Amino acid sequence: VPPSAPASSFSIDPATGELTTAKLLDREVKPLHTIPVTATDQSADSRRSSTVIVTVHVTDVNDHVPAFPERQLAGSVWENTLVENFLTVFASDKDEGENGRVVYSIVDPGDPGTAFSLDPHSGVLSLVQPLDREVQEVHTIKIQASNPVPYFNSNWTDNQIAVTLNVLDRNDEPPVFPEPEVSI
Repeated sequence: VPPSAPASSFSIDPATGELTTAKLLDREVKPLHTIPVTATDQSADSRRSSTVIVTVHVTDVNDHVPAFPERQLAGSVWENTLVENFLTVFASDKDEGENGRVVYSIVDPGDPGTAFSLDPHSGVLSLVQPLDREVQEVHTIKIQASNPVPYFNSNWTDNQIAVTLNVLDRNDEPPVFPEPEVSI
C-alpha cells in the first residue's frame, strides 16, 4: 500500500499480503475506499512488480438514531371535527437500508389518550375522535422515532418529539343566562 494512498485506514502484512483495517471505518463518512496494492518480488537481478486496485465497500451498521429536526412541534385543529392527516412528524436517520428505516409511535398520548392515531411508517397524525375546546384547550402528545433494527450501541435511546395541539373554538355553545328568571 503506497504511503500516498488512503492507507491510513488500512495496513498490509508484507509477508502474507493480508489487508486489514488500521482504524474503524464509518460508512456515513466514506462508504467506499479504493486502495492501490503493489506486490514486488525479491529478486536480486531484476525486480518485478504488479499493482492491483482493491475496492472496499463499507457495510452499514445501525450506528445512528433517528433525529427530529426540532424537539417540539405545534399545530391547531378545530374542535368537534374529525381530521385525518392533519400533521406529519418527520425524523431522519443517517444509516441506510433497514438500519435507516424510521418507525413512529405515540409514547405519551396525553389526555384523552384515544383521540389520536399515528401512522407508524409515514408519521401522519390523525384524530380518531373529535376534541372539545371547552373540555381541554391544549393537547400535548409525545411521539417517538425508532429503528426496527437493534442499535450498534445498546446505550442509545430512541428520539422523541413533543407535539402541542391547540384546539380552535367554534361557536357551538348557546348563550346561557345565569338566572333562569329575572325580575326588574
